[in-house]
Amino acid sequence: MLAAFIRTLACLFLAVVVCAGFLAFLTVSKLKSTVLEPSFYTKVLDENDSYQTIHSGLLSEIEQMEETERLRNRLGMDSDEFNRLAGEVIPTSYVKTQIDGIITGVMSYLRGETEDPQLYVELAQPIERMRRVSLDYVDRRVESVEQTHPTTAEEYARQARNLIDLIEGGDIPPSAPSLANIPEPLLAVALDQVLTVLSRLEPRAAANLEAHWPQISAAALAQPESTEAMKLAARAVASAHVDEAV
Repeated sequence: MLAAFIRTLACLFLAVVVCAGFLAFLTVSKLKSTVLEPSFYTKVLDENDSYQTIHSGLLSEIEQMEETERLRNRLGMDSDEFNRLAGEVIPTSYVKTQIDGIITGVMSYLRGETEDPQLYVELAQPIERMRRVSLDYVDRRVESVEQTHPTTAEEYARQARNLIDLIEGGDIPPSAPSLANIPEPLLAVALDQVLTVLSRLEPRAAANLEAHWPQISAAALAQPESTEAMKLAARAVASAHVDEAV
């Protein structure tokens, strides 16, 4: 009788243990499929527009830096234009991929799948965009400045050299010369005189301008009335400094 009673208690106890173990297993499995899964966090971030909030905060922090303020003042760039350019370099989609990557790395580490959480940010994309956005900005600024119309080859060359000097120094020129009023026989002479600027440019900028000079000359002769040649020259000079900064 006593033995039967003990066996009954033992069976009940074993049932409780098995049940508790099964519930524990289900709990751990549920945790692994929720709390330790990246989607558990990325879904919440997505539903609450957190990526956009983080992106806006990041651009705001960059805009408030002293270096940024000095650069904006030097270039005459307002806040809206800066935010637009910064948004092109660091779009919300990029911020999302980096945050999601970090969350995935941390969760893999917590699940024991990796030896470290792999907390890193991939910079190749914004660096490449930085180069394109910077040179596009130079193009737009040259297009938007006042266009002058010198009448002699010497005057054109002087104004063109001044434009190149300013861009090489990191400034935006107040005007860009046009070849429209230069007599056609003197167009090539005017362009050749611009090349005297090479001796006073930084070596990399000078080499870049010289390498692109055939393309620049062809554009100037094909469209004397436009600023296309000046845009190409400005891009050639500025690209050396953009590459160095990148």
